[in-house]
Amino acid sequence: MFKEFNLLDSKQKRKLIGAIFIMMTASITPAFLITTADLTNELKTTFAFVILVTLIIELGFQMNLWRVVSVSGKPIHYLINTIVPRLGQVISFLVILGGLAFNIIAIIGMGVGFNLAFGLDVKLGATIGVLLAILIFIFKAGRDNLDLIAPILGVVIIFITAFTYFFVFNKVPYDEIFVRTIMPADLGSTIVPIAMVLAGTIGGYISLSGAHRLIDGKITGAKYRHVVTSASNLSVILTSLVRVFIFLIVIGLIASNTILFTDSVLENSFMEIYGSFGNLALGILYIIAAITSISATTYTAGTMIKSYNIALKKHLNIVLVMYILTAWLINLIVAEPTILVLFSFALNGILIPVILGGILHATRRKDIVGNYKHPLWMSAFGVVALIFTFISAFYMIYELRVLF
Repeated sequence: MFKEFNLLDSKQKRKLIGAIFIMMTASITPAFLITTADLTNELKTTFAFVILVTLIIELGFQMNLWRVVSVSGKPIHYLINTIVPRLGQVISFLVILGGLAFNIIAIIGMGVGFNLAFGLDVKLGATIGVLLAILIFIFKAGRDNLDLIAPILGVVIIFITAFTYFFVFNKVPYDEIFVRTIMPADLGSTIVPIAMVLAGTIGGYISLSGAHRLIDGKITGAKYRHVVTSASNLSVILTSLVRVFIFLIVIGLIASNTILFTDSVLENSFMEIYGSFGNLALGILYIIAAITSISATTYTAGTMIKSYNIALKKHLNIVLVMYILTAWLINLIVAEPTILVLFSFALNGILIPVILGGILHATRRKDIVGNYKHPLWMSAFGVVALIFTFISAFYMIYELRVLF
């Protein structure tokens, strides 16, 4: 990777680093943090198996996606349209819709963050956070700022979670975790969590945020294939690293017989570790995670929106500000986000196998990838990921059906 990285010019290097962290921060929302803590509290050390399986599937999905998008130089909806006419528009619409739902959830999490950190009303905190997110897109070069903002805030997220983990470093039962990573206590109990984690980590707009950033940075063509693959893998690993830290924090506290209330596992964990400063630390983590996620979601929606109409492309930053404001307004109206959370997870989960199936087919189309030869091992890895993501999509649909 480093040899090819040196072949990139300074702008391309910035875009590549931006792509890595934009994808990472797109995944790490307040919901990501809360879900990880809740599932750890529920599954205990067996959640290590979920982390391992999802990591493998995510690598198989993302390395194929980023490689093909970069080699072809075309956004995913253009690729899908080439394979099945008009399906790309459907994918585009669903990504925009799913991104809107995730923005609403992130805004809710941002309100909670301001409430925890500074004692502000949840709605007021959400409004302040939305204004901060809008600042990224309000200027002409706003979207370019993501290449600076995402890495800085991404590193801060890693630092906070890693620093918190070190407080329970000696309390974690590493031997039991190692065993459960390979042999879960109850395999059946991991199926739905695996589906949820996949949908919330790589589904819909999330992986596309980084892949489309490669196109913006003109990191396209077969000559960049190796550095793009390494970058895609790094983004998945960084995301999983944060999940591992949250997992170890909760497991360490459980192993030391700390009582964690099921309705506020992560909040209890931070309060136990930091005492009276727990809410401040967790609140700041929520705010950062929400702002970066909203930015990445909105950016990805923009890569879809600008293909619909020249006028939309010309005034894209204004459109993206309106996109964020729409999510904020819905947040003011929606009292209970449970249905919205499940809907967004289900939609993201359904999009994963559709997109991956299209990507794997595109590797065999010369009108898409030219003379590029996709590695057999990568295709095989993608097929394995496709099978698992299809099963996960089924469970997401089932969960949605049960709700209604």
